[in-house]
Amino acid sequence: MIRRRLGCVVLTALLAFAACSREAQSYESLSALSEAVSDAGVPCDRIEPGPKAELVSASGSCNGSEVTIYMFDNAGALENWTKVGARLAPTVVGPNWAVTGDVTAIETLADELDAELVSPRNP
Repeated sequence: MIRRRLGCVVLTALLAFAACSREAQSYESLSALSEAVSDAGVPCDRIEPGPKAELVSASGSCNGSEVTIYMFDNAGALENWTKVGARLAPTVVGPNWAVTGDVTAIETLADELDAELVSPRNP
């Protein structure tokens, strides 16, 4: 009887943890990512399109904040871009996107979008 109750308690805790754990999501377009950035509290209502780049499928600067958003066609392109891009400015990444810019905005986005803060790294 005690084993069964303990098993129920453990199972309930695991289910609760699984339901609460979140991951960063992918976005279909630059405009969808900019909407998520705005919803997270970093102004990004209008996007100034960025230049074409080899690894980046689309990019743009958010008017109203000091952040630039990037979209990638695949994980390999994102990984290769991150090796250099994260050295240039504070950066947060998701499954198919990255955002660079002001450290306060990037830390906010890491928290709100459940994304990985890759720069600045904690020592």
